[in-house]
Formats: sequence, C-alpha cells, structure tokens
Amino acid sequence: IESMACGVPCITSNVGDLSDLVQDNENGVLIEDYSNLEQFAGKALILLNDENLRSRFSMMARTHVVDNYSYQCATIFWNGLYAKMES
Repeated sequence: IESMACGVPCITSNVGDLSDLVQDNENGVLIEDYSNLEQFAGKALILLNDENLRSRFSMMARTHVVDNYSYQCATIFWNGLYAKMES
C-alpha cells in the first residue's frame, strides 16, 4: 500500500489478499506462480522498458490507494460502522 501510495508500479505474487490491492495489468502486475523468477524478471523488464505502461500503473496505483485506503476512507468506514452499532 505504501509503495502504491507513492506511485510505485508493483509486481507481486497473487497470495493472500494482494489481488484486492493490485489488479493485474490495471495498477500493477500479479504473478500466479510466486516461485517463477523468470516471470517476475520478465514483467520487471517490460515495466522498465515501457514508460507509458509504467506511468499508467503508477497513476492507477496511487488513485486506487487514495480512493480505498486513505485516512478519509477509513474514517468514513469506521464512522458508518459505529453508527450501525449504535442503532
């Protein structure tokens, strides 16, 4: 989340809930086989060599984090939850 908030396009394995954060080929890259180092390296080379893709992932990553994980989003979520609990 911190990297994406800084606009870093991420390449990560698809484990746990990372697919909730990184949408493959939209705001980063998900690798299905975490042990496939050639796949990681290949995706990294693609990003290094494609400035437009890197810029798009960077912008979309930051937007996704701000829209879903910011302090303001957390405040809205928790205020709503507390309101439901009080009623």
